[in-house]
Amino acid sequence: MLEPIKTKKIYTLIMQQIQDLIDEKQLKPGDRLPSERDLATALSVSRASVRQAITALATKGLLTVQQGDGTYVTTPSMKADALEALSEQLVDQQISPNEIVETRLLIECECARLCAMRATPEICDQLESLLEHNREARGERASLETMNRDLHDMIALGAQNKALQRIMSDIWTLMNENMWYFLKQKSNDRNMVVEKHLRQHREIVDAIKAHDPQLAKKKMREHLSDIDSSLNTLIS
Repeated sequence: MLEPIKTKKIYTLIMQQIQDLIDEKQLKPGDRLPSERDLATALSVSRASVRQAITALATKGLLTVQQGDGTYVTTPSMKADALEALSEQLVDQQISPNEIVETRLLIECECARLCAMRATPEICDQLESLLEHNREARGERASLETMNRDLHDMIALGAQNKALQRIMSDIWTLMNENMWYFLKQKSNDRNMVVEKHLRQHREIVDAIKAHDPQLAKKKMREHLSDIDSSLNTLIS
C-alpha cells in the first residue's frame, strides 16, 4: 500500500548519518567529531543544521558537547527516564525548540494584542498578582517556571478566544517534552535571565493594563525574540 512521502528536515538527515557511524562502530565512545565547520563543509549543509543535529543527538545521549573543547561520542544511556524518552520522540517527529518559538511568536503576540483589547479588571488583577509572585520566587526554578506559564496562560485567557487557549496548552506540552528542557539546563546566567524576563513581563502587563494592543503585541514579540536568541546561543 502506498504511503504519503514525508519531507525530512536537513538536520534529521545529518543526525542519521552520524548515528549510523556510531551504530557501525566507525565512531566509538570517546571519539571526537570533526569541527562544526568541517562537518558542514563535508556534508554541504549549513552550520546551523549541523548544530541542530548535534544538539538533538546530545539530547538522545549519543553525543557530549564540551564547551571550548569539542563534541565527543558518549555511551548511550540504557535507562533513559520518561522525560528523555519523550524528548527523543519529539526529536524523531522533527519538532525543534526554534520551531516552537516561531509558533509562540505567531500565537502569543496575537494573544497579547487581543488581551489588551479585551482584558477585564479581574484579568488585570490576576496578571499583577502573578508578577508579584514571580518577583518573590526569583530563586526557585520550579516556582518561576510554573508562574511563568500561568502568566502566559492568563494572557491567553484574557484574549477571550478558546481556540488560542487550546493551542497554548498544546505548545506547553511540546515545551515539556522537547529538547527545550535540556537546553534550559545549560544556561549559565540563570539569575540574569530571570531578571530580564521579569522586566519584559512587566512591560507586557503594563501595555495590557493600558489597553494598548499594538504595544502589548510589540512587547510580547520582543520577549519571545529574546528567548529565541538565547536558545540559539545555547545551541551554538
